[in-house]
Amino acid sequence: MSWLGIVICSAVLAVVIWEGAKHLRYRTRRRWKTVGGAFPFMYDSTDPIDEDKLISNVDMAYASLLTQGPWNRRQLWAAFTRARIFVATHEAWDQVVCTMKTGETPTVIAVGKSMSSLCHEMAHLAEALIDGAVDLQHLGWARRGIAGATGTYERTRRL
Repeated sequence: MSWLGIVICSAVLAVVIWEGAKHLRYRTRRRWKTVGGAFPFMYDSTDPIDEDKLISNVDMAYASLLTQGPWNRRQLWAAFTRARIFVATHEAWDQVVCTMKTGETPTVIAVGKSMSSLCHEMAHLAEALIDGAVDLQHLGWARRGIAGATGTYERTRRL
């Protein structure tokens, strides 16, 4: 192969690598967007989503946790204004978590596109940031009103 052929092949390879790196960069770097309803928060998603639906569902989850859960408005505001919500294509919890990067927790809430687990994940965030401990087994959720709040959200969320 001639010197010119090597240069051309190298240039083509460099372009292919550059274009591939741009795609990889999009998939691994979050493009957080700030929005707000009851409180400001940031979100990103793997696919385009209905932003109004997200804001409406976040507001419903917040209202459910505020009225039925153990936390007050000040505590929830402080916790949730630090929240970043990642909406994944997958609904299965283990698949959603697989799309996350290491180090994105504890303030990143990962949910599927239906947002059915949004209030549940917001409750875990509140536990972590307000209480300092997360009840992964949900043993105290009924007693503390959290189970009722998540149930209300699941019945009233915007589909």
